[in-house]
Amino acid sequence: YGRFSKDIAYESQVFLRGTQFTAFTICMQTHGKVRRSYQFAEQDPSYLYVTEIYRAYTKLHEHLTPYITELSEIASTTGMPVMRHLVLGWQNDKNVYNVEDEYTFGDAFLIAPILTENNVRKIYLPKGEWLDLNTGEEYTVDANGLWLEDYEATIAELPTFYNKNT
Repeated sequence: YGRFSKDIAYESQVFLRGTQFTAFTICMQTHGKVRRSYQFAEQDPSYLYVTEIYRAYTKLHEHLTPYITELSEIASTTGMPVMRHLVLGWQNDKNVYNVEDEYTFGDAFLIAPILTENNVRKIYLPKGEWLDLNTGEEYTVDANGLWLEDYEATIAELPTFYNKNT
């Protein structure tokens, strides 16, 4: 398992990608026809794998609670949203104005959800020092930004970058 493929039912894939996305929001919730990972048992033989991934992202969200609380306090006192378009952090970078499918979760994380079935996407990293939390690769990006053209992520991975400048 691990890739969008015939081995994992389509609804399971949608469930997992939605789970990943909401792990980096204030309110984690499920999406799709099936609301709980164990409900996949009847329709998807890989449901134990789906449950394992769901559990990992649920635990991640739980570990982010102190950070989420901090972001919520900032949002309520300053109006700065918790989930942010890249333009809020890099207003002088002309490239961020056209990036509509990435966001930052506070200042610390850049999230680039997988929105297609092929598990490959183009990712833009604005100026800064970034750590890819899936691969451990580090990127030092200058004012011109950096496009990662064919970033590939398994069904268990959400492209997530830690901003080392925070």
